[in-house]
Amino acid sequence: MEQPLPIGLTTEEDIAFDFTPWLAGASIANYTLTPSANLTKLSDSKTGGKVVAWVKPGSGVKVGASMWMDCYVVTNDTPPRKDTRRYLLVASVRTVIPQ
Repeated sequence: MEQPLPIGLTTEEDIAFDFTPWLAGASIANYTLTPSANLTKLSDSKTGGKVVAWVKPGSGVKVGASMWMDCYVVTNDTPPRKDTRRYLLVASVRTVIPQ
């Protein structure tokens, strides 16, 4: 996914963290998603080696503002492996082209 990911001021987007290659056969036992203060996490899910967060900019965010979402995972390995990944986002203006 392109980084920083442009996100419209009123847009809801999903951010997918794909740990599949890193897992090398292990599974994600648990995960924690941590957004920056100006990003709202609406929901999240895990399927296989992917963690997906549904997000939108917080109220008062202006065009050009930077936001981020961290995803921390722990595997089912013994001992468990741990990793954190970050997506950077930037608030942008989305232009709708009439049909």
